[in-house]
Amino acid sequence: MVLLIAITLVASVAIGGFVYGTFGSSQNTAEVEVTGTAIPATVGIGLAIVFCSVAAGNSVGDGYIELSNSGTTSTVANALFFTYDGATTEVTLTGPCTVHSESSTYLLIIGMPYQAISGLVYTGFVSMSNGAEVLFTGGFV
Repeated sequence: MVLLIAITLVASVAIGGFVYGTFGSSQNTAEVEVTGTAIPATVGIGLAIVFCSVAAGNSVGDGYIELSNSGTTSTVANALFFTYDGATTEVTLTGPCTVHSESSTYLLIIGMPYQAISGLVYTGFVSMSNGAEVLFTGGFV
């Protein structure tokens, strides 16, 4: 008798969990992180130019910030905030920069508003459409 009541109780909890969604409720999320940076001190000086690519770049002097998304949904990078030598610069991307789920996207840096010096450190973050701020740090090479 006690065994029958225990089996009934376990079955009702399992069925209730399935019906009301308490078991296995998953959300689609984007989980973006910076997985690599390489910005040479020889990157162009003048207007800050940053655009998206699925490859790290092909021009001498280009730098990049690699964004990887291990999540289950895509998101968009809106802007890049770059801090170097005590000044923070906001760089609007030249076009939409979608970071697809389970893939990488590169923010290619063609120009910076100041002269970089090899070995000095930079920091910053990428502002995402889902409200996340993805931090990065590195040194000019």
